[in-house]
Amino acid sequence: MDKKKFYKLMPHHDGRRFANEHGETFDNVFGHTVLMLLHLLKNYNSRKPHDKQQWVKSSTPPKRSQELTITWIGHASFLIQVNQCNILIDPIFGNSSCLFPRILPPGLTVEQLPPIDYILLSHNHRDHMDRKSLATVVKNNPKAHILVPHGDKDWFRRYGYNLDLVSEFNWWKNVSFLDINFTFLPAYHWSQRGILDRNKSLWGSWMLDVAGKKIYFGGDTAYWKHFKEISNEFPIIDVAFMPIGPCEPRNWMEKAHLSPEQAGRAFIEINAKHFIPMHWGTFFFGIDYYEQPIERLLAWWNENKAQLQDRKLHLYKMGQQFKPEQFLDSLSSQRIQLLEI
Repeated sequence: MDKKKFYKLMPHHDGRRFANEHGETFDNVFGHTVLMLLHLLKNYNSRKPHDKQQWVKSSTPPKRSQELTITWIGHASFLIQVNQCNILIDPIFGNSSCLFPRILPPGLTVEQLPPIDYILLSHNHRDHMDRKSLATVVKNNPKAHILVPHGDKDWFRRYGYNLDLVSEFNWWKNVSFLDINFTFLPAYHWSQRGILDRNKSLWGSWMLDVAGKKIYFGGDTAYWKHFKEISNEFPIIDVAFMPIGPCEPRNWMEKAHLSPEQAGRAFIEINAKHFIPMHWGTFFFGIDYYEQPIERLLAWWNENKAQLQDRKLHLYKMGQQFKPEQFLDSLSSQRIQLLEI
């Protein structure tokens, strides 16, 4: 990679903590969390999905696959199978915490996972780097290689993981395994697991380049200039997993999370062909009701058809598998694909 491009967009680090950029300020996360919990308790029943099974389709993936096969487990958890290799992203199979229980079960259980070769993590928030899920997956797959943001290796050291199988990444760092290229990319977010470790580790997104296809995983992110930077480095992206929630309250969420409309704009900016929404429908992290992120995304898509003639939006149930022949080989018309819903 060209050195000038490499240093164009890097996280700021003052010797102690990371920041998206110099001079960044942060809100009181604790205060916002308390307010959202109070709202959640008050309105919990009215915000739940009326038919949980509408959004879940439990399935058992193949043990291995040569062709690209993707399973949305739920939230930001995906299983990607290609070239006889199995990749797990941001796995969480239970509750985020006692304060944020899971609304819907995962599309497949940890016991249903095939052998896992690589685990990718976008950042250390508990809904993306879940201790119990990781412990179980690694216990069942002791040779799995774990790719983490810079600063998170200490967490794995603390819990006794084999550090030879844990690799840290800064933005734009890439590595190739078994004909698969993994690149850790920027995102506008933050990190924290305890009281005193805010932004001690990095956060980001991932690009997988495999079998002639580029797959982008957006992680957690606000709308920022990094989308244009990513597009400069990867002019064509085949599939983009884009976070679309939580939506509200916007005055706080806009500093950490894309709205559905912003996710759509970012999707256009990175010049991706296929939009798979994620980070919705699994936990109540905002004050929006259950279907609101999807409803807003569909409304935005219909309002912007002129810009989306050769692109597709795919809504899938948790646990549903999709393969190249379903959406990678035909781009003749814009359509919304809602499988079996």
